[in-house]
Amino acid sequence: MDRRTIDCEVSVTGTAAEVFSHLCEAGKLERWFPAEAKTDPVQGGSYRFGFKRRDGSLDHERSGTFLLVEPARRLAYDWDFGLGKTRVEFVLSPNGGQTAVRLRHGDFEEGPAWDEAYRLHEAGWKMFLANLKSVLEEGRDQRAAMFG
Repeated sequence: MDRRTIDCEVSVTGTAAEVFSHLCEAGKLERWFPAEAKTDPVQGGSYRFGFKRRDGSLDHERSGTFLLVEPARRLAYDWDFGLGKTRVEFVLSPNGGQTAVRLRHGDFEEGPAWDEAYRLHEAGWKMFLANLKSVLEEGRDQRAAMFG
């Protein structure tokens, strides 16, 4: 069976260590990604992300396991959204005062439900990576504007 991968990249001002901390430390994650986060960012450690609606009520949660933790270089975790487990991986590449953040979200299968999940996740990751850049470079969380 064919599997698909979302592949997005953004360049962010800051060191790879600064960016990495925003990918795995709960308090920093909450500034740009989930409204609530609990993390144990070690290989085999767990995470739980809570995403909220505009009114502040819980919309959905994701939880799973850190599969790979290489500080300031790579981070991967499993991601289960109900159809099956997929894999999210961030790869960081320093370049002067910038860090390239490459996100790969893989293992999307074929079929109508998977197609819709792929489309929604691809759009979501692009918005969240733009928000990561905004938070790190300008100190501004743009989730309210992005998700209306």
